[in-house]
Amino acid sequence: MEEKQVNETIMELVKSFQQTNQAMAASIVAAQERNLKLVQGVYQYAMEALQGQTESTRTLLEELGQQARGQQELFKKVTSQEAFHKAVKESMDTYMNFLRAPLTYYQQALEAAEAATRQGLEQFQRASKSFQQSTQQGVETRQREKEMAATTMKHVLEEARVQDQFPPPEVF
Repeated sequence: MEEKQVNETIMELVKSFQQTNQAMAASIVAAQERNLKLVQGVYQYAMEALQGQTESTRTLLEELGQQARGQQELFKKVTSQEAFHKAVKESMDTYMNFLRAPLTYYQQALEAAEAATRQGLEQFQRASKSFQQSTQQGVETRQREKEMAATTMKHVLEEARVQDQFPPPEVF
């Protein structure tokens, strides 16, 4: 009678381990899915922001270029004399260089920001991939441990059955 209670207790313990392991595995999988959705959302938001910034900058540069060309054409129409034309051209070139300097700086800053954003996103993707691999390895390790525990429990019960001539439990 006492041996039967021990076997029942062992079976309840095994069932409890199985339920606990199943709950932990489900929790890990749910966390991994949430993390994946978060990573995808952050990546998509960053790419949309980068594309919007790039498009705004291109539009601004095109508009400024069109305005500068318009001003050049107006100056060419106004100035028709040779000496005056030469002086105006030099003045215009100096003026255009002056106008282009901040735009060039802004364009270089934008390119640097784009490169930094891309690098950040790549590093974030690598970290996310590493985290996913680590999580997957943890799930696999937990599964192996669970299988080893079940195998050990089978051996213990089998050994007890062989030593005491108990019938095998119906759980396995």
